[in-house]
Amino acid sequence: MTCVNRQVPPELQGRCWTLLLRVDAGPGTMDLIRFSAERAVFESEEQRFAKAFAEAWAAPTPERLTALLHPAVVLYQPHRRPIRSATAALTEFRRLLAWLPKLHGEVDAACGEDGRLFIEWRMKLPLGKSEVVIHAVDRFRLEAGLGIERAVYFDQMVLIRAVLKHPRLWWGFLKYRFGPEPPEPKLPPSQRRQPPVL
Repeated sequence: MTCVNRQVPPELQGRCWTLLLRVDAGPGTMDLIRFSAERAVFESEEQRFAKAFAEAWAAPTPERLTALLHPAVVLYQPHRRPIRSATAALTEFRRLLAWLPKLHGEVDAACGEDGRLFIEWRMKLPLGKSEVVIHAVDRFRLEAGLGIERAVYFDQMVLIRAVLKHPRLWWGFLKYRFGPEPPEPKLPPSQRRQPPVL
């Protein structure tokens, strides 16, 4: 059996397409067989992760967000100490969504290769008749299809201004921002991650 289309044509990448196989059906006879191939077969690790990230943030739960992460993940975010391990990340996501249960996100673009990925997205927070939109960029390093290192970049002042305009968010913000942070587990040296070079 010989595959006629050995590589996905550029115009067909990212879509379902039809592959032609040339099959030897006897002396002097060659038949063509068609079958459909799912696009997931041709998606890169980075594309699959970006798709899962978009789906998780469209309707986030602590468990769905944590499912994207490697057990030994390290999360970096502005003005807070790193969060180490998926267990600690789960606690952090629970705290965040307990304060802002309607928070969700929408991905605008993603680009990556060789296990490194940048995702440009918008955090969205409905507040009464309005909606706060915070533009963010996440940088991931992947291992076995999961995020083992993540750094997020966004303008915190957008969120702070929104909180100041809505007094009902003040107490929750104080608890989230200044309350106890997830404990930092003691990891063996082989799993300790250095801060990213910005």
